[in-house]
Amino acid sequence: MADIIVPHLAIPLRMKTDNKGFTVNEQDSIEDVLDCVETIIRYPRGFRVDRPEFGTPDQVFHERGASAIEVKDAITEQEPRADVVSEVEQDKLDQLISHVRISVAGEGGPDA
Repeated sequence: MADIIVPHLAIPLRMKTDNKGFTVNEQDSIEDVLDCVETIIRYPRGFRVDRPEFGTPDQVFHERGASAIEVKDAITEQEPRADVVSEVEQDKLDQLISHVRISVAGEGGPDA
């Protein structure tokens, strides 16, 4: 039996330019994987009642900024199609702020 390709709604949800439907990504494409990773990052754990383990640990009141390890672990656990690399960089002007950069590569695809 041939593989069935199911289009997934693109994130953020938006209309096509001709206003005839919504934009979609091909299943298992790098865009689809990136959308799934973005969704995991945007939602804190416990936000979804049906899947309380979904999302990342709340990073709002973390001392010294977001935990790159916790974010990377959440993505790796919930999106096995993503090859995740994370790095933390302190803000040049404010040492209390740290920036977490997440790079994702799909199966054989370039970093995005």
